[in-house]
Amino acid sequence: LKGFEHLSSEVLDSCLPIIELTRSRRSKNNPQGDIERNIERVSGLLKERYFILDFSVVEEFSNAQTDALLDPNDSFGNWVQFIANLANDRVIPMIHLAEGMSSQAIEQEAARLSEYARTLAIRLDYTDAGVANVMTSIYRAIPDPQRIIAVLDAGFIQTRSEADHDDLLLAAVDSICGVAEPGGIVCLSSSFPSSVK
Repeated sequence: LKGFEHLSSEVLDSCLPIIELTRSRRSKNNPQGDIERNIERVSGLLKERYFILDFSVVEEFSNAQTDALLDPNDSFGNWVQFIANLANDRVIPMIHLAEGMSSQAIEQEAARLSEYARTLAIRLDYTDAGVANVMTSIYRAIPDPQRIIAVLDAGFIQTRSEADHDDLLLAAVDSICGVAEPGGIVCLSSSFPSSVK
């Protein structure tokens, strides 16, 4: 967010950021690190621009509020309710998946989120052979594929192994488009290690 404060309007207009929601900085007046403060800050920085909203699963950035959003019960019911309460038509919410989540639960979450947002995003493991099944479940809930942005997360890639990742990413893209072509496919990766050690 500190970096975003220094970007020009032209740069902000040309990108669609993925914002991972975390607890805010804890202080005497904010001992819990209320996530609402970060939402207000993001909304203030991006103004009328669209952004994808996700939440961080990194424990050090979590609190009771983010833990509740991570709860997969009722097809991520807390997350859906959180998006409903935001009432911000510029937010593109991320559809969340949990290990072993049924296709019916994925479909239910997508359908409920689509009541509050025109466009939805889904972050997929690019090495998972089941990406087509996930997309099929989503399209059953949202028949217009153009309303979906598929985000393939490759994480940290070492330079010497990038060819291996290329093949996996291309296979995932083919698998997704084999079901129907979404509104966008984004491949995320980094060559910057998660720890300088």
